[in-house]
Amino acid sequence: MSEENGANLGTVGYKRIATRNSETGRKVQTLQCLQCRKKFSKLCNMQDHLRIHMGVKPFSCKWCGMLFSQRGNRDRHYTRRACLKD
Repeated sequence: MSEENGANLGTVGYKRIATRNSETGRKVQTLQCLQCRKKFSKLCNMQDHLRIHMGVKPFSCKWCGMLFSQRGNRDRHYTRRACLKD
């Protein structure tokens, strides 16, 4: 069973693949990017990944204005003080 998602994301989206664990019988969800076929088990990770293809960068540095697609990348930028070394 699979379903296509991401209608509001334009041409970028993902496919949801539902299977069962052979040992426990529990449902297992796998999400696959339609553009690069990369797979994820969590929706939040898929959404972060889709930002790469869409070019969306909602996180910015408060000092230099540099844009990032993921908060962790911006936070690493802060920690390294990359924009303040000049």
